[in-house]
Amino acid sequence: MNLEEFTKNQINSLIELRALLLLHNRLEADWNALEIAQKLNLEPSRVAGALPGLVTKGLLATTGEPPRYRYEPQSAALADWVSRLAEMDRFHPVTLINLIAPLQVTSPHGAPLSSSPTEEGN
Repeated sequence: MNLEEFTKNQINSLIELRALLLLHNRLEADWNALEIAQKLNLEPSRVAGALPGLVTKGLLATTGEPPRYRYEPQSAALADWVSRLAEMDRFHPVTLINLIAPLQVTSPHGAPLSSSPTEEGN
């Protein structure tokens, strides 16, 4: 598997990608969906809807109710792939965004930017 395949299999939207990278880069605390949304300037309901998928895929863990999320990959392989995504985000962000391009295009607040079946956040 290469990074493009990993991204297509594990990341369903730019919102998921941005939330995952935020938590990957901020290991010091658990975050609720509202805190993540505020930090990323995204619609809270869209962020709240994206986070459970990252938990199911073994990339994030949750505690409490309402849930608080933290970066906690279930394997070293997943951690390695996310580190590669973070590196690509730092050095080649446009390339990374192009990996996510087949998803629905939306504004930072969740309103569609086009009728295209692709998704992108801020």
